[in-house]
Amino acid sequence: MWKWKQHNIHYIRETPRTSDDKPAILLVHGFGSSSYHWRYNILQLAIYYDVYAIDLIGFGKSSKPLENYHISLWTNQTLDFIENVIGKNTIVVGNSLGGSIALQSSLHDLVEGVILINSYVKFKNNFPSFIRVPRFMISAFVNHYFQYIQETQKIKDTLRNLYPVQPERADDHLVESILQPSYDPNAQQVLGNIIENIMYDSDENCVEMEHIINTFKKPMLLIWGTQDAWISKEIAEKIVQLHPKAKTKFVRAGHCPQDEIPETVNEILLQFLVREC
Repeated sequence: MWKWKQHNIHYIRETPRTSDDKPAILLVHGFGSSSYHWRYNILQLAIYYDVYAIDLIGFGKSSKPLENYHISLWTNQTLDFIENVIGKNTIVVGNSLGGSIALQSSLHDLVEGVILINSYVKFKNNFPSFIRVPRFMISAFVNHYFQYIQETQKIKDTLRNLYPVQPERADDHLVESILQPSYDPNAQQVLGNIIENIMYDSDENCVEMEHIINTFKKPMLLIWGTQDAWISKEIAEKIVQLHPKAKTKFVRAGHCPQDEIPETVNEILLQFLVREC
């Protein structure tokens, strides 16, 4: 555990047998997930690189204080972790929500590049992945959703929808990694705050994200599962439009290629890291 602002932050670290001047790899999970979602990637990458996987505050085994949860909070957590725990140049890899955090973190001098895996990136006037609902309805929605994620079979059904190519990868261990944090203190209130802030993200933040991508000067790789039922391929196309130098790999997978087809994703990651970093 790492103590951040008086809160416990869970993370995993694996290191290669020999150390050298290679950058570290920081793996950042998505919404409702945790560091466990990198279970098939950590050891393979750690053959060559110093690898970290973190549980964002409010998720996984990390504390769930009653905070105002937003991309900026998780970005600050990520950058403090890079500065105070990793302490050297780092490639930030983000899946889904973790992709936005990777991009926001990329302005820091220690962040050497980013890898985006089916990343949630909200652009102005282009937000098809979530339905905006009136604020007064959010509490009822969160209550229903919270009850939903405490039922094993419903979690498994949702995961299999997100793993359309290899649904068997959505196994009981993955279900348990999602189920257990829902019993932590404040879990439901935290979930409500996160959902509300995602739905009502400001247009100013969208403009900032577009500017970051458009002016990006570091190595960037997109890995995109073309069967994603949650985030449209149009988001990947918009990122490439803003940053034509980004390397792009479309793969046959759903929303979480790193866990659904890890062998393919690990190979793509390592090839990119060797060439670009």
